[in-house]
Amino acid sequence: MSRGGVIDSKNAAAIGAEDDDDGTPFDLEASLQRLVGIESVKQHILSLRNRLEVGRRRAAFGVQNSKPLHTTMVGSKGMDFKGVADVFSGLLKSLGVTK
Repeated sequence: MSRGGVIDSKNAAAIGAEDDDDGTPFDLEASLQRLVGIESVKQHILSLRNRLEVGRRRAAFGVQNSKPLHTTMVGSKGMDFKGVADVFSGLLKSLGVTK
């Protein structure tokens, strides 16, 4: 997994969005623990979360970040693409980047 979908700091303003399924907040660390192996992917997702958080805080001070992020998921058959995509989408949703 590398780089994330088109995201800018001004879209990442809403922290703590709730998960639609059961109304509980998204827990990134717990979701990553459910994925077996793929440590580099887990580290990349945590790094992306940190980057989006910093961008959100910078935007609060008026600093604009115009660098888009792009994501491509690649791997062998049997890799849990759906699980990774669920974690990734949960992260983006919890940060208010997507609805």
